[in-house]
Amino acid sequence: MRNRHHQDTTPSARGAVAKTPIEDAETGFLKHSPSGVPYLDWGGQGPVLHFAHANGFPPGTYSSFVARLTDRFHVLGMEARALWGTHDPRQPCHSASPAKNAGRSSESAAATDSPNRRPQGTGAWVQGHEYSSMSTERSSGPRRAEYSPAQFRHWRELADDLAPFLGELKLDGIIGAGHSLGAVTTLLCAVANPRLFRALVLIDPVIVPAQMAPVVAAAVSLGLSSRTQWPVGARRRRTDWPDREALYRAYRAAPVFARWQDAFLRDYVASGTVPNSAGGLRLRYPPEWEARIFETVPADVWLSIPRLRHMPLLVVRGEHSTTYRRDAMRFMRWLLPQGTFVEIAGADHFVPMSRPEETAAAIKAFVGQLQSE
Repeated sequence: MRNRHHQDTTPSARGAVAKTPIEDAETGFLKHSPSGVPYLDWGGQGPVLHFAHANGFPPGTYSSFVARLTDRFHVLGMEARALWGTHDPRQPCHSASPAKNAGRSSESAAATDSPNRRPQGTGAWVQGHEYSSMSTERSSGPRRAEYSPAQFRHWRELADDLAPFLGELKLDGIIGAGHSLGAVTTLLCAVANPRLFRALVLIDPVIVPAQMAPVVAAAVSLGLSSRTQWPVGARRRRTDWPDREALYRAYRAAPVFARWQDAFLRDYVASGTVPNSAGGLRLRYPPEWEARIFETVPADVWLSIPRLRHMPLLVVRGEHSTTYRRDAMRFMRWLLPQGTFVEIAGADHFVPMSRPEETAAAIKAFVGQLQSE
């Protein structure tokens, strides 16, 4: 039996965390918003926490990390625009839009439309966090115009996808969390839509040191960023593999995954691949999207950060991270003295994958403090 949680949508007193309108869900259920945006609903008990994923890594990659949070939070994770339309076409991917559900019963409609019921976007059961391939129905994807990587200009566009998604699910006053790219898009979304969030959790955000920002901005403006390590590597990445074990073995030996706990790499292999029509598997995350996101790193995020000075936030850095450097963290701490800043020993940029227990504990302690105020 599912437990039903109710949300108070009125402005909450300072220190209170919004309740969730979402009932508990089975772990690993791929669903779609009313307009067709895919997301994972890991379920859980407590306030809603939305977790935004990093570039190149679908939200299913974080399932073993989220499992450490669902005793305290109801966790959702929207798939970023780069992943829309990349699911196995043989799985059922239904939208909850009126056109697709015109024949549903009034009871079903009420379940979808009531703010005190869980969103009824439906999708495919993800067995063990893997994408199912049991149906022949093709997903129509989000009801939005086709959008190519070449048209993409700023990470703010991804933040602009998150706000209407949360609105579709009738969520506000939630905890907004994210890793890497997801941390920055959550930050930008909160600056533009502060009522959507009660607090932020930013895990090793992609924020260049302030003194490097003019150089990065010039490189992006002149198109020189496409020649840097990460976009070049994304475009060269092998996308087709004979099977999951071959992909797992290759990635297990790669230095970038050296600190990853094994369960996370297994989750990535399962959630990040779909069957290839020619046989074998292919990576779901399109290389052109991954490269384009890397080459548009926003140097101007420092202009947005001071606008969060009244927002409770936790910022987590990996001790060995070269993405969110210690000098960037010091300056951000100076700009946001109300924030809580934590450095996780032994972690690199992939903090949730290498130190999941410590990261989850930091989040729980931070939110627990908010609830006690």
